[in-house]
Amino acid sequence: MPFGIDIFSDGMTCAGSGEHANCQWKDYGIIGLTPRQNEPIIWNNPRALRSSKQGPYLSLTDIWSQFMLNGRGDARYSWQRFDGLADELPAVNLIADAIKQNIPQSELRNTVIAIENNLNEFQQDALLKGLKMSGFTKAELLWRPIAICLYILNQAGRENFNEYDKIAIVDFDSYYPEITVLTLKYLHDELVPLRSLPKKENHEDAFDCQLGTGFNNYRLKRDFIASISTNRETEEQLKCGPFSGEFFAFMDSDNYGDCFIEQDLSYSKLNFENVWRNNIANHSLDEINFHTMRQKIRDLEEYNSADYTFWNGFPVRVQDSNIFSAEEILIDNKAVAEGAADYAQRRLEGRPTYLDTLPGLEIFSNLESGGYKFFLLIEKKEVEGGTKERIKEKMPGFKLDNTELFESVLRDITTQETKILRTPIPLHNYDYHVPLLIDAEMMPANGHAIVTIEGDADHINVFGRKKRIQLDWQSMDKYEIPDNYSGPEVYPVRGRIGDDEECRNIVREHVSNSARMYYSYTYRNRQVKYQDLHKPWGFLDPWGQKILEPTRAMFGAYIEEEDEIQVLSDGMSKLIYDFETDIKNRHKYLNYMFRYAPESFREELRNLYSSENPDLNWNTVYGVGRAFYKARDFELFVDFFLKKSEEYGYPAYPDGGYTDKYIWAFFRCLCYYEETNLIPLEKAEKVIECIIKFSAIPGSRKKQTVKFILSAVLFSLRFRTNGRAFLAAATQLRLDVEDLVQNTLPQIGYPPAMFADQREDTLNDFVYRFLTEEQTNEDIEALKGLITSMS
Repeated sequence: MPFGIDIFSDGMTCAGSGEHANCQWKDYGIIGLTPRQNEPIIWNNPRALRSSKQGPYLSLTDIWSQFMLNGRGDARYSWQRFDGLADELPAVNLIADAIKQNIPQSELRNTVIAIENNLNEFQQDALLKGLKMSGFTKAELLWRPIAICLYILNQAGRENFNEYDKIAIVDFDSYYPEITVLTLKYLHDELVPLRSLPKKENHEDAFDCQLGTGFNNYRLKRDFIASISTNRETEEQLKCGPFSGEFFAFMDSDNYGDCFIEQDLSYSKLNFENVWRNNIANHSLDEINFHTMRQKIRDLEEYNSADYTFWNGFPVRVQDSNIFSAEEILIDNKAVAEGAADYAQRRLEGRPTYLDTLPGLEIFSNLESGGYKFFLLIEKKEVEGGTKERIKEKMPGFKLDNTELFESVLRDITTQETKILRTPIPLHNYDYHVPLLIDAEMMPANGHAIVTIEGDADHINVFGRKKRIQLDWQSMDKYEIPDNYSGPEVYPVRGRIGDDEECRNIVREHVSNSARMYYSYTYRNRQVKYQDLHKPWGFLDPWGQKILEPTRAMFGAYIEEEDEIQVLSDGMSKLIYDFETDIKNRHKYLNYMFRYAPESFREELRNLYSSENPDLNWNTVYGVGRAFYKARDFELFVDFFLKKSEEYGYPAYPDGGYTDKYIWAFFRCLCYYEETNLIPLEKAEKVIECIIKFSAIPGSRKKQTVKFILSAVLFSLRFRTNGRAFLAAATQLRLDVEDLVQNTLPQIGYPPAMFADQREDTLNDFVYRFLTEEQTNEDIEALKGLITSMS
């Protein structure tokens, strides 16, 4: 029978699952007796007799609080022994001991303990190690909001929710109050919650789930106890004494018994006053009470964006229920333990649990050719919760300089936060760079990563007695990579569905009615077919009139932070596959969806460009420029580009009419998407050589083709990021490109569909200044005209 355990501010709840799903256990004020020498802590037996005066009680929740506040997981809890001397143990050992002695059958069962959404990995690792040292062979940790959401899905029924529904969970029983917004997604045909990454310091892209540290259950209850106590002895016994559990149960309106306070070797019964419950409901800490916290939550954009809102915790339960609206659902105080037990049962049966976000990790290395590059260690992606991601095998190809200070640099892909570890090492005696091996693992939590670096089999002592260097993300220092790059950046076109409500309404109706592409709608008070709204337009509107708007399609390369857009794009993709039997039309409509093109279309493109002589059409090539946003996909296309250039020096497969389309796809991938500049420089240089050869033939003189070639040169300069020497001065390739831009190609003006402002010089002059790194502030401002967004 699996167990779910919730340790809260004044006790512990345990719930069973499977055939023992009705097994429920809850106790308030869990305390232990201070041990004598060589004696274990006696937990949850406050009336145990001693032959001498009992020492102070050890409260599990006090120890849990010490552990939570420590931050590194190495908190130690101290107490005074019977002989008057101080003693202490690691907090995690005492926590594990308390669980084992209170729930003895949990030691050998699948036991899941709920933890805060922001609990860092030092604390997670320490807690798991403490449990294993105490004999818990099957213990796991689970995020509290995930446990609550699993409980909600079980109670309400998954059939009553839809994919991409958002569930906001406000949890006041976590050590610090938290709000978490989870998104429901399908995993193995079952709806599960997706946990996004909590916000890190100075990172605006993730949601800050923690509501502050001033107001929390632990402080609230103990501050209130101090306010109603007549003396220090009463206060201490209500916080942690033989009858503290009865007092906490009374405050929680749960089943409770009598409470006796010891004074001068005699006990007197404490009279509970019902007004205390009303008073604690409004009790303030540092001028903050539940009502101010509630208003803060209601003002949050994330909270208001949710489809369902659920509230949990002691301060919630003691409020007058009339203050909550019909949409704010209060949940049972057993939700965390039951959800954790359900997770344990699902793990046992191999059923879907939840999805977590893996932030991804890169490692920095200097390149022999000059500059530097970040190499991918762990990919950014969604993974099933509770799994640990490791690289498949140790990475070779890195080398150690002869240095006394070894610098290791990691970068979080999600936040782009970079950290460094500087490690003194002994000088080695090798007259060459020593080969290194890199290993890495990551948990889908708050960016936790451990990376090890060691010499290969022939150089196992290169780091001295350490054998290997271990990089733990949490222990590293923040670092900024020096980069003087000031060339073109990424300019992702934004789809009209992101900022044009009239367009979005049309897509809603179109998907809802399963309509064909030629179905007509009223847009801007005129009739237009959906297929004309779906495609990129802007310089000319769908009726052929000049409007000089940014050129963009219904869907774009810009990542929208709205789940509905993904739902609508999935619906559109299905309609295209269902109705468009002509492959050219299907590829056309799918490539118009840019980043929102379905993965099945990208896989189709991958298969085509991996084959020897694929059956292509122009829309298949345009699809690369619009839908390939990952470096590995872009590199696959570049490999095809170079392979098909072997005969003529440039790609003319299946005929010469495709060459300028390939060049367009090359520069569009670099213009729209961030990661595409991570392919090897030598391949990028070979593409430029092919473009130069193509420019020598008369067929390349058309104005549209010249625009593509100049744009390819301009956006290829993004390969200069990370300090890399791409098209470096005085190299033959650089001289050839300068000659191409200045002399070989006809001089053309700024394309009005690409640039917001026209200028007196030519596009050739503009590209040449960026090539030679002589661009002006006005040039950089002109580049901003490429940002195709109405916002």
